[in-house]
Amino acid sequence: MQRMIRKRFGDILVESGLVTPTQIQRALEYGQAHNIKLGQSLKELGLVDDLTVAKTIARQLAFPYVDFDKIVIDPQAVRLIPEVTARKYKLIALGRRPGEILVAFADPLNIFAIDEVSKILEDKLVLCVAVEERIAQAIDQYYQSGRESTIKGGDSSDDEFVDSKVIELVNELMLAAMNEDASDVHIEPVGDKVRVRFRVDGLLRVAREQPIDMLPAIVSRIKILSRLDIGERR
Repeated sequence: MQRMIRKRFGDILVESGLVTPTQIQRALEYGQAHNIKLGQSLKELGLVDDLTVAKTIARQLAFPYVDFDKIVIDPQAVRLIPEVTARKYKLIALGRRPGEILVAFADPLNIFAIDEVSKILEDKLVLCVAVEERIAQAIDQYYQSGRESTIKGGDSSDDEFVDSKVIELVNELMLAAMNEDASDVHIEPVGDKVRVRFRVDGLLRVAREQPIDMLPAIVSRIKILSRLDIGERR
């Protein structure tokens, strides 16, 4: 992370006159009961809104706050981060500077998100803060337009078209598994098909089936996302 936390989130809200200490305590108790963070508790209780939370987090961490109405997002920068990662952690790449990538986070305190994105990007990660809903809208807009431009490109080779289909398929599988709270994903060759199964609540169920000739490309794509050696076979 770029800077150490200077003050607690709740303390800054109180000092700013946005909430009272009593309301913070109420939100903390609500958060413990529902296993959610303070910011989400305050929103669910109607004590603050998304914009207030985002701006307060930015102030707390001394990170830039991003107003999506006042910036132009670089579509090429967006595609540096896989869609499944962007949706999982509610973040989106905004643009590039020499040696740096600016990325807007809904929760810049999520060390798992920061660690995963840092491993994906070759350049230095610069954290920004934005409203979660606006990030979600931007993800829908820019990743969808990227898929459409890839598929509709008339001068793309057959290999590039197949690659785009595999990328989209693997992204859909990961998103579906995440949305269903699957603990693991099984990808198995069965006869002339590739069977994909999700384990949910301890039970395996079939989620997708694909032609068997898609298996090598699916495995290669997953290895790329995992930064494994795609040439290694076992």
